[in-house]
Amino acid sequence: MAYADQKAGSGRIVALIIVGILHVVIGYAFISGLAYKYVKKVTEDTETFDVEEPPPPPEEIPPPRRRLNSRSRSRRRRS
Repeated sequence: MAYADQKAGSGRIVALIIVGILHVVIGYAFISGLAYKYVKKVTEDTETFDVEEPPPPPEEIPPPRRRLNSRSRSRRRRS
């Protein structure tokens, strides 16, 4: 097991500590509201408005179908 026998070098430990410190600093900046003035500026610049949908067009009623009675059908067949 070659991987189990390796020891973490001092450079790797230092890199992990630096990454941890960076995470803490960035987290503190977000929590303390470091970017509050930028958020406030964006919300002031944002304009809202209501979007009104146009009314739906009136439905077209199709003309009634012409129905042929049984007499006119039989006359057609004979001729």
